[in-house]
Amino acid sequence: MMNTTNGQIDPEFRRFSRSLALLEQRQVDAAVGVLWYFDRSEPDIAIDVSDLAHLMHELGLTGSARPGRLCESLTKHTATVRGPRPGSFRLRARARAALDSELASLTRKGAKPAGDSLVVLREVEFRPAFRAIGTQINGCFEAGWYDAAAVLLRRLVEGLLITSFEKHGAAPRIRSGGDYVDMDRIVNIAISGDVFRLSRDSKKSVKSVKTLGDRAAHHPYATTHRDDIADSRADIRAMITELAALAR
Repeated sequence: MMNTTNGQIDPEFRRFSRSLALLEQRQVDAAVGVLWYFDRSEPDIAIDVSDLAHLMHELGLTGSARPGRLCESLTKHTATVRGPRPGSFRLRARARAALDSELASLTRKGAKPAGDSLVVLREVEFRPAFRAIGTQINGCFEAGWYDAAAVLLRRLVEGLLITSFEKHGAAPRIRSGGDYVDMDRIVNIAISGDVFRLSRDSKKSVKSVKTLGDRAAHHPYATTHRDDIADSRADIRAMITELAALAR
């Protein structure tokens, strides 16, 4: 069911999930999208909600999908019904046509929904400063000011990481003499998994955003180009969604 090879997520499914993340869906709708993906090749497949929650986290579709809450949401969703095993769900037959129309284009290689925003603002509106930074990031990216977008993106990720440590009662881990340590150390502690768990893709995205922002801010000659950011847009948005869930 997990579409894996030697424990690795199938590249085609990973591409689909990145495009799915750009739709800015609710957690339950993203879960329905995952169900739809597997239902295409195995009609009426039933997937355990715990497997769905784990897979969505690994793909960066959600920060922390709680199986109990996801089960409740799927029970109420019009596109799903309970499967034959306790805690499992499958698609309703009558929902397939609508989901085919909505999601089939995402299975094509390189498919991306329209829209140039990098930050899904509703994910960061829990803190006004984060929403303000997110608005500036989107504005800079859409205007073609890519160095500015990269620097601000690094700032947002650093802020979300710090807030996540604070939320988990681990602020002393990233302080030294009353001040926050540098972002390299914050990132290393974050990806170690000692305080909270990040998906594999988000670990990579956190490091790449930090590198991109550092280069934009400090390199004496290099400038940031659109493709430097746009090629990783789906991963960036999924990573921000995950960090925001940890920081709330």
